Amino acid sequence: DVLDFVPGVLIRPRFGAADEGQLSIRGSGLRNNFHLRGINILIDGFPYGNADGFSDFEAPELFSTKYVEVYKGANALRFGANSLGGAINLVTKTGYDAGLIELRSEAGSFGFLKNYLATGQVYGPFDLYVGFTDTEVDGYRGHSEQTRRRLYSTYGYRLAGGTTLRLDVSYVRNEEQLPGSLTREEFEHNPRQRNPDAAFAQEARNYDYTRVAFTVRTPFSTTQALESGTQFNYQYLDHPLCFAIIDDVRYKWGTELRYILTAPLLGYANRFTLGVQYAGTNQRDKNFANVQGQRGDESKDQTNKATNVGVYLENQFSATDALLLVVGGRGQYSYRSVADYFLSDGDQSGSVDYFAVSPK
Repeated sequence: DVLDFVPGVLIRPRFGAADEGQLSIRGSGLRNNFHLRGINILIDGFPYGNADGFSDFEAPELFSTKYVEVYKGANALRFGANSLGGAINLVTKTGYDAGLIELRSEAGSFGFLKNYLATGQVYGPFDLYVGFTDTEVDGYRGHSEQTRRRLYSTYGYRLAGGTTLRLDVSYVRNEEQLPGSLTREEFEHNPRQRNPDAAFAQEARNYDYTRVAFTVRTPFSTTQALESGTQFNYQYLDHPLCFAIIDDVRYKWGTELRYILTAPLLGYANRFTLGVQYAGTNQRDKNFANVQGQRGDESKDQTNKATNVGVYLENQFSATDALLLVVGGRGQYSYRSVADYFLSDGDQSGSVDYFAVSPK
């Protein structure tokens, strides 16, 4: 409902609800599965996905979101969009945006039920928001039941000199059964059946996701400010598929430092921004043979690492009340490596790095 009418944005949910949607901006990010590449999803400016660009749309909770920002092409400069697509930033609620008690329930076809409970409060310089949602759906097809429980909380404090501190803590438990693909003949015979050839595998995607983020904003004067943010994510994925059971432990972290200057230039309104970003992912990736939905012999064991370091700057000059001149650029260094510990099929270890510059 939020993104369906944004020009240039295509969103197609897999199971009807927006919990697992396929996203594309201007054609970028189109894939034959429901994981995202080519589009950066962010929560309050923090990258939600891995440093290697992999992401999905299952953990963010839109009921805890105040508004959504869509940045297309070069407008996503700050958020590291080095593709033709762009970035989608979910700006979450704080204690200033929610009432003492918020309740909402939705019910629909195929066993769909979603409940939301939240509170937002302000006590002088301190504010807090805590929101919990439970989403359950039986699904249109066999073996497509889903359960998602999300907890999002944020705590803010404003110091006497104007500096603001904010701590975000969130947790998601995702349990998702996968019905698999059908041939055209199978679909015409019974569109609600699961993939009969994959029934033995009990295909699913289950994970626990934890996120902690800390943000500080310090004004130096009425025209200067320094912002810094750091986050850490942990995810454990249990992903039974036909070819293997994916056992995945993932650590993600990132930090950003931004300087903002809004002093007039030559008597005209002007805004200058300079930022430095660092993001990393460490993924211990194991595969096991799928034996009737249970783990069999190990078939893969490797550690995947991804690192991004970016520097960006942008200047917005108000030449007239109707004309804003914008110039900027971004330089980014990226490093990827694989350390293979399962060597019976040959050593798959290796590394590569990239450097790119994007003008605006």
